Amino acid sequence: MSNNELPQETQSPVATSPHDDRVSAEETSPAVGVDVPAESTVAECVSRETSGAAILNAYERKRAVRIERLRQRADRREAEAQVAHARAHTILDGIPAGQPILVGHHSEKRHRRDLARADNGLRKAYELDKQAKHLRRRADSAEDNRAIFSDDPDALPKLRERVLELERAHALMVKGNRIIRCSTSPVADLRALGFSVHEIARAIAPDPMGNKGFSLSHSSANIRRLRKRIAELEAQAERGPRPPVRGDGAQVEEDDNRVRIYFDAKPDEAMRKRLRREGFIYSPTVGAWQRHASALAWDKALRLVGLDPYSIACQRVDGASAGPSTDASNPNVDAGAASDSADDRGTSE
Repeated sequence: MSNNELPQETQSPVATSPHDDRVSAEETSPAVGVDVPAESTVAECVSRETSGAAILNAYERKRAVRIERLRQRADRREAEAQVAHARAHTILDGIPAGQPILVGHHSEKRHRRDLARADNGLRKAYELDKQAKHLRRRADSAEDNRAIFSDDPDALPKLRERVLELERAHALMVKGNRIIRCSTSPVADLRALGFSVHEIARAIAPDPMGNKGFSLSHSSANIRRLRKRIAELEAQAERGPRPPVRGDGAQVEEDDNRVRIYFDAKPDEAMRKRLRREGFIYSPTVGAWQRHASALAWDKALRLVGLDPYSIACQRVDGASAGPSTDASNPNVDAGAASDSADDRGTSE
């Protein structure tokens, strides 16, 4: 085979996506137009997700249930749209084609009323169909999302496995670059390594600077990013959640990989705007404003309730150096979280 002859495309073992550190479960969506129950139990959703697949953990089950509910909502909206569309056309079918409104005739009011009802029905059908498509896009997006979230209890082993995959792919690209530089038949040798036709064509074609080969900088950066994230998750698992801190009319807690602010009363509009600006979202399920846990999120939460993270950390460090007892003059001081706040101060997500 000559260097310019590229065989048919085959599957490549090289991972090319920059953020492909992902996992998901197989999803079987209900058929469009088929009536579905208003709600499915968790057991029913999980049984559909796990049929013929590996057993899902708690996070994956929760995610599967959410996707199933989105699809059910989309099916209900689509069914409602079809009903509204059919009703509107039933009204229009009762009006002869091209029949004008007979002004002053006894049928005028009924004619106008029927046209208004048909118009409202068609508009309603359009809005419901748009909502159904939006919900289905959300479900498809959630199902296709392969990101490994920190909420997943198996995040660490999955990230380690992903790093190994990227390292193997990186080593393979290093060999490919060596072949491109030194081999007299690079296409055949690259095919022997398992590269696809498309990858080979991109590698042997010079870029605007005249360079050939596989780009390794992005692959190395992605591996470093995942290793850093693994280290952060390991440190977080070793540290454990921070103890609660009482602030001005609210309490800050860290639980379920979230920093949560529990207010004694509903915050005013100005405070709600500040919370949203700092990335906190209200969760009716837990009755708190929350965001993903991090050192930055913890500091922001303390400042939102009128506390200075640095001052509290210094007081806790002073109390810890004086002895095991905490500072009695400040009820917010807790020796268990002092070192954490001091160490985490100034870091970002």
